[in-house]
Amino acid sequence: MINASEYLKILVAEDNRVMGNVIKFNLERSGFDVFLVYDGRAAIERLKEDTFDLVITDYQMPHASGEDICRYVRLDSAHRDLPVILVSAKGIELQISGLVGPDRFTRVIFKPFSPREIVKVVSEVLNPTSV
Repeated sequence: MINASEYLKILVAEDNRVMGNVIKFNLERSGFDVFLVYDGRAAIERLKEDTFDLVITDYQMPHASGEDICRYVRLDSAHRDLPVILVSAKGIELQISGLVGPDRFTRVIFKPFSPREIVKVVSEVLNPTSV
């Protein structure tokens, strides 16, 4: 049996290289095709060049924030419905209610999180009927 996740492409934008590699490793181990960039501008450029099934972005990054990436996605007709998951260490400072919605982020995950949690949330977002 073929795992559907093997064909799903995820763009991860995370300026902390260790955290980015942890996310990438765990998603690839679960069968996803993962592309990792280390700043917001690189994420936006990659979105202009390729298609993805999901974006995972850190909140604070050099050159463009996670909010900037989400705004780009929501304003670009080719990407408008692309799910965007925000990961952030700013759990105390951010109000989830203002971040999640049809024109905002799809989900928010606060750091620290377990590898199992990121895989679970990605699976829920990409295939909500199978979870």
